[in-house]
Amino acid sequence: MVKRLSILILFVGPLCLVGCATVPEPVRKTSWLQRQQPFGAGMEGQVVQLDVRVLERPVGDPFINQELWQHTDEMVVDLERKAAVEDNGFRVGQIVGMTPVKFQELLNSERYCVNPRRHLVPSGHSVTPSIGPAWARGDYVVQDGKQIDETALEQARFYLEVKATLTSDGKTRLSFVPKVESGETTLPFQADPDQQAWTMRVDKPCRNYPKAGWDVVLAPGEHLVIGAILQKEKTLGHRSFVQEQGNLVQRLLVLSTNRAPSSADAAEISLREVARCHPSPCLAVQASGTALRAGAE
Repeated sequence: MVKRLSILILFVGPLCLVGCATVPEPVRKTSWLQRQQPFGAGMEGQVVQLDVRVLERPVGDPFINQELWQHTDEMVVDLERKAAVEDNGFRVGQIVGMTPVKFQELLNSERYCVNPRRHLVPSGHSVTPSIGPAWARGDYVVQDGKQIDETALEQARFYLEVKATLTSDGKTRLSFVPKVESGETTLPFQADPDQQAWTMRVDKPCRNYPKAGWDVVLAPGEHLVIGAILQKEKTLGHRSFVQEQGNLVQRLLVLSTNRAPSSADAAEISLREVARCHPSPCLAVQASGTALRAGAE
């Protein structure tokens, strides 16, 4: 018995020493919340808080086609760009005066206000919010002066890229560029002349139309609405906001801006948005939200 115990000690002893000598990796002090902050310290005041909402109504709905526009300023787009915007089927206006009651009700409706998002965008950077689902086949017309180009794409999805830039007077300049993403088959590699090499492309093929774009300047809290001119069928704007495949709906894009608060407050806002937009947020979001509330108390 003593001999067996001695043999056991001879074998187990070195293993214990090896286990004790193993140094665990240092624990990272960066929390999940810190990793989720969209910008670093020192960028406070240089970030735009951009709220994006999409309203869905039946095609031809009288409110989003007539009534709402009686409360908007459609001259918010520069005259030199306004003709191109209208030629391509887009309708842009800024809500003036008191917010219409029905408009506010739609914004608060979970049924008609779909996919609300709050983006924290460093000044001078862009986001590309989705307007609607992809078309199985999307054919559309783009007009540039007297030149008209017709295009048809498989799995076409329409976007508006939004570049947000803070101005010196506390407002935000929003620059819009229509984009169309397609599901067409392309080579996964493309030439990079600068590096004299081939690089892998992970994004889907996308077509940009800057000549159909426009700029708008918004003060904090003002609402900008973007929709389609219903009579201009097959235009880029009509295809972007009027869905004629599957569920027949007409969409209206609503944007408002503000200067983002401090980085800590901005992180809390982001978590609240995640929790609000997703009925069952992940455990990390719930735990971080609880920690934020406890810290505030």
